[in-house]
Amino acid sequence: MHRQKSLWALLFVVLFGAVAGSAIGQTLGTLVPLLAQGITVGTPQPLGLDLYVIRFSLAVDFTLNLTGALGILVALFLYRR
Repeated sequence: MHRQKSLWALLFVVLFGAVAGSAIGQTLGTLVPLLAQGITVGTPQPLGLDLYVIRFSLAVDFTLNLTGALGILVALFLYRR
């Protein structure tokens, strides 16, 4: 159980670092445009399934910019301490 709790904490820390870093990058992107540029990985169009009674649609996109990557590295460094 302790191992799973540690894994969930690590996942939260990485996600928090990515979100915080990306938010900082978008804010500072007006001053330094390089910080706001990122790489997007995901589905080009939503995947859909129509069963006539209910319709499902799923789209997943991940965008990571330079400050988001730095935020992940800082979060991992703080987590390991």
